[in-house]
Amino acid sequence: MQKFLLSFSAVALFVPAFAFAQTTTPQTVELLGKTVPYSEMVSADTDGNGKPDRTTYYDGDSMVLTVYDKNEDGKPELWLQWKDDKVVAELTDANADGVLDKKEDITPEERVVGTPTPVPTVAAAGTEKNVKGSPVSWIFVLAVAAVAVFLFTRARRR
Repeated sequence: MQKFLLSFSAVALFVPAFAFAQTTTPQTVELLGKTVPYSEMVSADTDGNGKPDRTTYYDGDSMVLTVYDKNEDGKPELWLQWKDDKVVAELTDANADGVLDKKEDITPEERVVGTPTPVPTVAAAGTEKNVKGSPVSWIFVLAVAAVAVFLFTRARRR
């Protein structure tokens, strides 16, 4: 029985590492026929009605795309392309038909003369959805690790 507990706890210690090991396959989103790679996607409910209306795509620590669904019909109406933490293009779908109607490149002069580029703010707690894992999944991983450590120390004492 002691060997079983020892081997089970040793395997259980490695389960969290395998469960959350991420592949190196980049994720992509389509924009104007081009693929935009991203590593993380965060959705937020900016108006507090319980439906996400803004999705921001990150590549590492840099924002690459922010998509707004202003009328919350499931189709985005506004896209902001980012480069070096600055908006470089604004794309709109004015008639909500799912096809981009207008693209405006934001020039460096506009960024200098106009108002500063707004950085998206974090919505109220509980309104974001992060693709890296929910708090519940991390609690589960910690619980499995705690049980494994308990069983390992118990088996070692016998």
